[in-house]
Amino acid sequence: MPRGRVESKARDEIFRLIVERELAPGTRITEVFLAEKLGISRTPVRIALRELIAEGLLERDSTRGCIIPPLESEDMRHVFSLREKLEGMAAVQAAEHASPEDVESLERILEEGAEDYTGWRREAFARHNEEFHRRIARMSGNAYLEKYIGECFWRSQIYVFFFDTFFLFGAEKGTLEATPYYGTSFTEHGEILAAIRERRCEDAGLAMERHVRASYTLLIKKP
Repeated sequence: MPRGRVESKARDEIFRLIVERELAPGTRITEVFLAEKLGISRTPVRIALRELIAEGLLERDSTRGCIIPPLESEDMRHVFSLREKLEGMAAVQAAEHASPEDVESLERILEEGAEDYTGWRREAFARHNEEFHRRIARMSGNAYLEKYIGECFWRSQIYVFFFDTFFLFGAEKGTLEATPYYGTSFTEHGEILAAIRERRCEDAGLAMERHVRASYTLLIKKP
């Protein structure tokens, strides 16, 4: 397998282990452990870990390994409050600069994400949700917003993976009877998209802020 594909596989598999909750918050992981578990060499694992640390999904520890960030209420409040402001700013600027192609890409992401959601495809849904938020950050044209939103986004998703009923129960339920918290996000994403499409900059920013704030509010009311 070409080097790039092996690195991509390593990253995808580590991500899957977190989404599927096989690696718990606070767990220390090493290159050796992951290389053996995934059946690949340490080099692509090392590169994948560096990328995931840079994005905020993992933290480096003092023993040259890394850990899944622990779940702490204060950290959760901080990361969601920062996301709210940063992504609100990005949505304002995205509405100002969005091209027709940008709008089409967001529409496609929402359609594909909806299919993943109703099909209980947790990993795929998580990636489409990321793509929606990261695409808006990129559309802002502000490299600093894109960078810091990326880091905050993945840090906040640790809480989603371990508190949201969609990720807690998933396909084991077989139906949507558990009412995943993300059920409301499609409507909220649609409102953000509509404001961007119509270049209603202020509305786009406010819709994004409400969306991030609502996600946090629902998660802290976890069952």
